[in-house]
Amino acid sequence: MYEDAWYSFVPETHSKKENVTSQTPQHRRKESLLQQTNGNNQILNQHTPMLGIYEDKPLSKDPPKATLARRAKSYSDFYERYIALEDDIVDGSLEEYQLYLDQLILSERHLDNLLNDTSGALDTLATLSESFKNVEAQTTAFQAQCEDLLKEQKRIRELADEVGTDLQYYAYLEPLTRRLNAPGAGRLVKNGDFLEMLENLNSCIEFMDQHPNYKDSTVYKTRYTSLLDKALNLVQVAFSNALREVSDDASKQLKAKEQTETNQYILLYGKYESARESLGLPVERLLTTDQFAFGKRGDIDRTSYIQQWHNFYQQLVEAYIRSRDPVGPLVLKNLQKFATVSPLPDKEFELFARRCVQHVFDTCQNELKLAAKFFQDGPLMADYPPSPIPWNMPSVYLERLEESCLSHVKTLHGFLTPHLSNGNLHRVCDLVTWLGDTFISAEAHEDESREGQRLAAQVLLGVYLWPLADQLFITEARKLEHFKSPPEDLKIVSPNAPKLTSEKVVSN
Repeated sequence: MYEDAWYSFVPETHSKKENVTSQTPQHRRKESLLQQTNGNNQILNQHTPMLGIYEDKPLSKDPPKATLARRAKSYSDFYERYIALEDDIVDGSLEEYQLYLDQLILSERHLDNLLNDTSGALDTLATLSESFKNVEAQTTAFQAQCEDLLKEQKRIRELADEVGTDLQYYAYLEPLTRRLNAPGAGRLVKNGDFLEMLENLNSCIEFMDQHPNYKDSTVYKTRYTSLLDKALNLVQVAFSNALREVSDDASKQLKAKEQTETNQYILLYGKYESARESLGLPVERLLTTDQFAFGKRGDIDRTSYIQQWHNFYQQLVEAYIRSRDPVGPLVLKNLQKFATVSPLPDKEFELFARRCVQHVFDTCQNELKLAAKFFQDGPLMADYPPSPIPWNMPSVYLERLEESCLSHVKTLHGFLTPHLSNGNLHRVCDLVTWLGDTFISAEAHEDESREGQRLAAQVLLGVYLWPLADQLFITEARKLEHFKSPPEDLKIVSPNAPKLTSEKVVSN
């Protein structure tokens, strides 16, 4: 059916194909152009030297040269070639798809790893979240415990502060006792911390009053009260001694010889101001500020030490009033001196009375000014409720001081009474009118420098002269009620009738 050459060609083809395939990675052998296409495939003698067997591809930009495809000698050859090409195509496609499959498998594996890593990360994050929740719960509990500890610390600190604060009220007793019982304790009133010591004593007594259940509070209160009495007594003694020394010296000099008006003022006022300054700044502040004015009107505090302070105020007022004793005799002495010189009371009573009144009113004003320098704006000038009050004060201190300063008006009235009680209503009325116009009028009220004289005039008029004028007026009115005119006063005489000189007219 086929030629013998075909059968002999097939193995050669396979052999040549294998040789060609084995030489593929090397330089391709150049086929001879003289070999026939359909001739026998004879193998050249390898021992024959040949030139140009191997050649490199030319580096040319021209299109490749056309080659003649080997024509299939038979259908078997065609099918083999077809199958080989198909296998090559399948192998090439399979290799491409296999590579793509490998890439997909690798990608899938990579994605699986990523998924596993992500799942692991999520699990780790979930674990961390649970851990953080546990930590947060523990932190919250720890914070609550810390807050409780801080509250407890604050409570303990406040308790310690309270204990320390309360303890100072007990610890203050011994050093203060040593100070007040030491020799020369009277000099403490001039120390800068003396007023602070008085305030501390008040605070200690008040603290013991507010905490009666504390240990030994009653004992400590009693001892602090005793120390307060001792401290106030130091002030009272210093105040009384200073004023008594000045008062005794003034009385001695006024009795020794006649003093001029200027010397009298120096003895009775100038030296007293010097004595006030010698007491020291603490005592001056104590007397001229309301820092120690306890129990004023409207105050609800009724601490036990208020009684001690008001007893102290009473002693100061009494000591001051006693120190002004030399003024009264001197005023009376001056009034008596006025009665011996012109104008005389019998001949020029109006001028005499005005001179006496002016002298006494000036004295009262000087007394009020001196009292103001000692006690202005202090506890003795404060507004206290009227008696009776819890500390049994006999009268308000300001009223007692004013009464003492204006007591010389009583001396004036006693001195003028013999000249006013003779029934001469005109004298009394003239004096009352002059006092009203001079000291009680609206113009006098505008002059604040004459406030002391105005107060003295009010006392003289309200207490003495107005009642005396009323009494004399009533007496004169009664005389008019019982008046009986003599007969000669009732006879009507004609104005043209001759006047009788020696002849007594008797009515029929």
